[in-house]
Amino acid sequence: MASLTSELPRPDAVPSDLYRRDGYAWAKQQAEALRRQDLQAIDWDNVIEEIEAVGRAERKPWVSNCAQALEHMLVIEHCKTATPANLEDWETEIRAFRGAMADAIDASHSLQGEYDEILAMAWKIGRREAVERLAGYAAQAAEGRSPKPFLRAADAQLPEECPYLVEHVCPYDPKRDKAPRNDIWPAGVAAVLNAVLDRDYEIIRRGPRSRDRQRGYEWSR
Repeated sequence: MASLTSELPRPDAVPSDLYRRDGYAWAKQQAEALRRQDLQAIDWDNVIEEIEAVGRAERKPWVSNCAQALEHMLVIEHCKTATPANLEDWETEIRAFRGAMADAIDASHSLQGEYDEILAMAWKIGRREAVERLAGYAAQAAEGRSPKPFLRAADAQLPEECPYLVEHVCPYDPKRDKAPRNDIWPAGVAAVLNAVLDRDYEIIRRGPRSRDRQRGYEWSR
């Protein structure tokens, strides 16, 4: 019976061509070449691309859940027709998104070193989705009209740059916390939840960076 190794494509086959035709066979061939330490048989460009794809996949759960949390936070701040029941539902959903973000951080602690970049990625998605939701709510309030005419107004309503600090969106540090800190919210979100749902969240405002590069805060009720 032929071994798995003997059934692999020959190392002298063009790896890039095999990569396009049969990714599974290409992966087996490359793994075998690495075991042999046969550097000439390595399809370096595509191996590098696949390794980078693994890194992107590690980011994806955090970015996806952060984008949804950002979308909900923007809607909480800017939806003029939200009911207390709506706000309670959105608050609960954000807690779930934070839990999923914490799970992603637990799986890959190095994500904490990329917060600026991945928050920017999540903001782009979350803001776009928030524009569509706000337009939809405005259309419903206007007796079921199409949301299309409301998209421009919703877009103008939201900031272009993310107004939230990552530690207010995902208040979780695996070295300190067992679970996300759900008593911490961006200032505008906390203000709405306090006013409408009678919460008692502290209003955390941006402060200057200290010398050790840690973010500082100003605290108020």
